[in-house]
Amino acid sequence: MFFPLQLSAQIAITGKILSDESGEAITGASVYINNSTIGSSSGNTGDYRMAGVLPGTYEIIVSHVAYEPIVHRVEIKTSDLRFTFRLQPKVKVMRNILIQTKDQRKAKMKIFREQFLGQTQAADNSIISNEEDVLFEGDESPSAFKAFSETPLIIINKELGYRISFELKEFFIDMNSGRTFFYGFTRYEDLDKKKPEKFQRNRNRYYLGSTMHLYQSMTIGNAEQQGFIFYKVYNTDMDGKGKMVRTMSRINADTLVYLDSGLHKQYLEWKGEVVIQYNQDPYHKRALSRKFLVSGSLPKGIQTKITMLEAPAYLDANGLLENPLAVQYDGFWGYERLANMLPVNYKPGD
Repeated sequence: MFFPLQLSAQIAITGKILSDESGEAITGASVYINNSTIGSSSGNTGDYRMAGVLPGTYEIIVSHVAYEPIVHRVEIKTSDLRFTFRLQPKVKVMRNILIQTKDQRKAKMKIFREQFLGQTQAADNSIISNEEDVLFEGDESPSAFKAFSETPLIIINKELGYRISFELKEFFIDMNSGRTFFYGFTRYEDLDKKKPEKFQRNRNRYYLGSTMHLYQSMTIGNAEQQGFIFYKVYNTDMDGKGKMVRTMSRINADTLVYLDSGLHKQYLEWKGEVVIQYNQDPYHKRALSRKFLVSGSLPKGIQTKITMLEAPAYLDANGLLENPLAVQYDGFWGYERLANMLPVNYKPGD
């Protein structure tokens, strides 16, 4: 299965990375498209070049261990672009780092891995090669803690064939409420440039029934044909006496997708709750079901309740949410974590 979202020519981004204080070139700075395989580093003269960028809205990340990172949000259309980035020296911030015993740290790392990488088969086949760089902070609530890293975490994903560099800025979990949040910048590289069949096959398997599959199919208008079913959730007074019952009514995907004619962009918007089902079993469902009772599991297929936290939720030219935090998942897609994720420039069949 393959449906191209962009047939446009690929674009190159070039430029220089300089010290804001001295104006001198910075060597060895990383510059990349967030959540993608597209990236480079600056040479002796501070020059960099990134090629193969398709039109869309992206975050360009510029980082160096001695400087504060830059996040530059840009909408790329049809022309090559050039940017000069000026980095400021990194400021040391005092943080409330927890002093822990070996056993306490081991317990927190187990929770961190499950919530950061996930609990799927892909997570089981992924390792964080520099776990020692994960630092933990306390929180006002004894049931919660935070984590961060001052250097990029390196994740080796042997299921999907990626080496992932993740600049973890913030991680938070409250074990009483079950609320988890993490934020950072991600760069993907192929473990094997030849992309052996195993990795190609697994990437396609994890794509089918994923949120990436959902939003891209909604963008081009074939979500139902791809196996997605949409329902609106209502609270209905069944007897006229105030006894409210939750009911679901099937709707068409195109009632959730709109066009902003001014920006020439599609966006999602709805009020209340929407439940989306996928009528096939995602590849990793069986392995999850061996571990625990899976939320959103159906006899065949899966379902997830999606609540919109920030409306409208714009889709970029690649059919992906510009702000992934605009929606909240309760159900099967709630298990999606870093180990399941594919780069934003991944295309089915690659």
